[in-house]
Amino acid sequence: MDKNIKSERSLIVTLLVFSLIMLALGGFFFYRWQIEESVIDLMISAVLFFVCGYATIVFIKKLSKQVFYGKIEKLIERKGLRTLTDIQEVVKKSKDEIIKAIQYLRENGYLDGYVLSGGVVLNIQEEIERKRRYEEQ
Repeated sequence: MDKNIKSERSLIVTLLVFSLIMLALGGFFFYRWQIEESVIDLMISAVLFFVCGYATIVFIKKLSKQVFYGKIEKLIERKGLRTLTDIQEVVKKSKDEIIKAIQYLRENGYLDGYVLSGGVVLNIQEEIERKRRYEEQ
Protein backbone atom coordinates (compact mmCIF):
# COMPACT_ATOMS: atom_id res chain seq x y z
CA MET A 1 0.00 0.00 0.00
CA ASP A 2 2.82 2.40 0.83
CA LYS A 3 4.18 1.88 -2.69
CA ASN A 4 1.08 3.53 -4.18
CA ILE A 5 1.59 6.75 -2.24
CA LYS A 6 5.28 6.78 -3.14
CA SER A 7 4.55 6.29 -6.84
CA GLU A 8 1.92 9.03 -6.76
CA ARG A 9 4.36 11.29 -4.96
CA SER A 10 7.11 10.58 -7.51
CA LEU A 11 4.70 11.42 -10.34
CA ILE A 12 3.92 14.76 -8.69
CA VAL A 13 7.64 15.46 -8.21
CA THR A 14 8.27 14.67 -11.88
CA LEU A 15 5.48 17.01 -12.97
CA LEU A 16 6.77 19.68 -10.58
CA VAL A 17 10.28 19.50 -12.02
CA PHE A 18 8.89 19.62 -15.56
CA SER A 19 6.76 22.67 -14.76
CA LEU A 20 9.76 24.40 -13.15
CA ILE A 21 11.86 23.78 -16.27
CA MET A 22 9.07 25.07 -18.48
CA LEU A 23 8.66 28.09 -16.19
CA ALA A 24 12.34 28.92 -16.59
CA LEU A 25 12.16 28.46 -20.35
CA GLY A 26 9.05 30.64 -20.54
CA GLY A 27 10.83 33.38 -18.61
CA PHE A 28 13.91 33.11 -20.79
CA PHE A 29 11.97 33.25 -24.04
CA PHE A 30 9.79 36.07 -22.71
CA TYR A 31 12.92 38.12 -22.08
CA ARG A 32 14.52 37.13 -25.40
CA TRP A 33 11.47 37.84 -27.56
CA GLN A 34 10.79 41.09 -25.72
CA ILE A 35 14.15 42.33 -26.96
CA GLU A 36 13.43 41.09 -30.50
CA GLU A 37 9.91 42.63 -30.36
CA SER A 38 8.19 39.52 -31.66
CA VAL A 39 4.62 40.00 -30.40
CA ILE A 40 3.22 36.52 -31.08
CA ASP A 41 6.26 34.78 -29.62
CA LEU A 42 6.14 37.15 -26.68
CA MET A 43 2.50 36.28 -26.01
CA ILE A 44 3.18 32.54 -26.27
CA SER A 45 6.10 32.75 -23.86
CA ALA A 46 4.06 34.89 -21.43
CA VAL A 47 1.24 32.33 -21.43
CA LEU A 48 3.76 29.53 -20.95
CA PHE A 49 5.39 31.42 -18.09
CA PHE A 50 2.14 32.13 -16.24
CA VAL A 51 0.58 28.70 -16.81
CA CYS A 52 3.71 26.93 -15.61
CA GLY A 53 3.97 29.29 -12.65
CA TYR A 54 0.43 28.38 -11.64
CA ALA A 55 1.08 24.67 -12.24
CA THR A 56 4.18 24.83 -10.05
CA ILE A 57 2.14 26.22 -7.15
CA VAL A 58 -0.54 23.55 -7.64
CA PHE A 59 2.04 20.75 -7.71
CA ILE A 60 3.77 22.07 -4.58
CA LYS A 61 0.45 22.09 -2.70
CA LYS A 62 -0.41 18.60 -3.96
CA LEU A 63 3.04 17.33 -2.98
CA SER A 64 2.72 18.71 0.54
CA LYS A 65 -0.65 16.97 0.92
CA GLN A 66 0.80 13.70 -0.34
CA VAL A 67 3.68 13.94 2.14
CA PHE A 68 1.15 14.55 4.94
CA TYR A 69 -1.01 11.60 3.82
CA GLY A 70 2.07 9.37 3.64
CA LYS A 71 3.03 10.39 7.16
CA ILE A 72 -0.46 9.56 8.47
CA GLU A 73 -0.40 6.18 6.73
CA LYS A 74 3.03 5.40 8.15
CA LEU A 75 1.91 6.30 11.68
CA ILE A 76 -1.14 4.06 11.44
CA GLU A 77 0.31 1.04 9.65
CA ARG A 78 3.94 0.91 10.75
CA LYS A 79 4.01 2.72 14.10
CA GLY A 80 0.67 1.34 15.24
CA LEU A 81 -0.82 4.63 16.42
CA ARG A 82 -4.57 4.23 16.56
CA THR A 83 -6.09 7.21 18.41
CA LEU A 84 -6.55 10.60 16.83
CA THR A 85 -4.95 12.33 19.81
CA ASP A 86 -1.78 10.20 19.46
CA ILE A 87 -1.58 10.97 15.75
CA GLN A 88 -2.30 14.64 16.44
CA GLU A 89 0.59 14.86 18.91
CA VAL A 90 3.01 13.59 16.28
CA VAL A 91 1.88 15.53 13.21
CA LYS A 92 0.82 18.76 15.00
CA LYS A 93 -2.33 19.19 12.90
CA SER A 94 -5.99 19.56 13.86
CA LYS A 95 -8.23 16.54 14.29
CA ASP A 96 -10.32 17.63 11.31
CA GLU A 97 -7.27 17.56 9.03
CA ILE A 98 -6.31 14.13 10.34
CA ILE A 99 -9.84 12.81 9.83
CA LYS A 100 -9.87 14.16 6.25
CA ALA A 101 -6.49 12.52 5.62
CA ILE A 102 -7.70 9.16 6.95
CA GLN A 103 -10.84 9.42 4.81
CA TYR A 104 -8.71 10.22 1.75
CA LEU A 105 -6.44 7.26 2.46
CA ARG A 106 -9.41 4.91 2.90
CA GLU A 107 -11.23 6.16 -0.21
CA ASN A 108 -8.14 5.74 -2.37
CA GLY A 109 -7.27 2.27 -1.10
CA TYR A 110 -4.17 3.17 0.90
CA LEU A 111 -5.72 2.09 4.22
CA ASP A 112 -7.75 -0.95 3.27
CA GLY A 113 -9.30 -2.74 6.21
CA TYR A 114 -9.25 0.25 8.56
CA VAL A 115 -12.26 2.03 10.04
CA LEU A 116 -12.40 5.31 11.94
CA SER A 117 -14.74 4.89 14.89
CA GLY A 118 -15.05 7.25 17.85
CA GLY A 119 -11.62 8.83 17.49
CA VAL A 120 -9.90 5.46 17.08
CA VAL A 121 -8.61 3.89 13.88
CA LEU A 122 -9.52 0.21 13.95
CA ASN A 123 -8.05 -2.53 11.82
CA ILE A 124 -10.94 -4.84 10.97
CA GLN A 125 -8.76 -7.98 10.81
CA GLU A 126 -7.18 -7.23 14.20
CA GLU A 127 -10.61 -6.67 15.75
CA ILE A 128 -11.94 -9.98 14.35
CA GLU A 129 -8.94 -11.87 15.74
CA ARG A 130 -9.25 -10.11 19.10
CA LYS A 131 -12.93 -11.10 19.33
CA ARG A 132 -12.10 -14.67 18.34
CA ARG A 133 -9.41 -14.92 21.05
CA TYR A 134 -11.77 -13.40 23.61
CA GLU A 135 -14.52 -15.90 22.74
CA GLU A 136 -12.06 -18.83 22.94
CA GLN A 137 -11.12 -17.94 26.52
